Amino acid sequence: MIPNIWPTITSSWRWAIAVLVFLIVVCIVILFFGSFATKRKIHELNHRAFQRLKNNASQSDILGDFEMALKLARRFPKEDAMTHNNLGNTYQGLPAESPEERAANLKKAAECYIKALEIYQKDRYPKEYAGTQNNLGIVYKDLPAETADERTVNLKKAVGCFMKALEIYQKDHYSEEYAMIQNNLGNVYGNLPAEMLEEKKSNFQKAIRCYHAALEIRRKDRYPEKYAMTQNNLGNVYRALSEEMPEERAANLRKALECYFKALEIYQQDRYPEGFAMTQSNLGNAYRELSAETTEECVANLKKAKACYENALLTGSGEVRQRALEQIKIINSVLQSLQ
Repeated sequence: MIPNIWPTITSSWRWAIAVLVFLIVVCIVILFFGSFATKRKIHELNHRAFQRLKNNASQSDILGDFEMALKLARRFPKEDAMTHNNLGNTYQGLPAESPEERAANLKKAAECYIKALEIYQKDRYPKEYAGTQNNLGIVYKDLPAETADERTVNLKKAVGCFMKALEIYQKDHYSEEYAMIQNNLGNVYGNLPAEMLEEKKSNFQKAIRCYHAALEIRRKDRYPEKYAMTQNNLGNVYRALSEEMPEERAANLRKALECYFKALEIYQQDRYPEGFAMTQSNLGNAYRELSAETTEECVANLKKAKACYENALLTGSGEVRQRALEQIKIINSVLQSLQ
């Protein structure tokens, strides 16, 4: 039993102890509310930076907010990771005047995500870990490369990041995120370079499986826009696969056509003009490449392709519009020679 020594302490010592306890409590309160205020300021700076990015403010102002937030976040690991992740998102979205500047921004984004992952570890912050792995995967997917080997390395890193994200974003618990990652994986596998034909076919088949997995969640009635995007992506892979498998060329092109038609059920001209133009252009590509047994069938396919390219011109811009104009010119020349 611990003896009660308080009655034996003199009055002056009692006052001294009481004052000391009071000061300790005050310090704890100050530290608590000081930390709370600092964390709040960090969040405010992150929010302000995103608002400035949205409003096309100067890059120096945007990055200045993040720099200030990172200085304040040195004592707060979670806020530090959050700010690095947000800064990575910002670098990823910054406009660039040249491919070199774009590449530099993406490399800075990757550095930020890697820094965030030092804190966002799988066991402590599983959801944040998965989200940041996905962000890092997207950067590796989009990162320009000077050689095919470098491109392959980047895309394989992207696959690794997306696979790590899927360890957390499982279908039963994070269905939307699961579908997003599967779609991202499909995009990577569909573009992954391969030296051997069998490896290329294997990559396309993996992409197809990923898109189908995404479509199990991205149903037309629940996620119409994402459904259309994934159907368009799936159509592109079937069309690419048709080039590698001549024996199944017609079958794969018809599967591509089916996917594009499904995408166009959502990508209507008035609601999604860019998606409409893009998918009409892809549909034209599929009709143009479709094999025919007779001249009449060939002419019919080319006329369908031309109609699709003309539809793309209704709402298309930039590369989509330019490509459509070029294809219409080529088709007109071919039709003239056939008729």
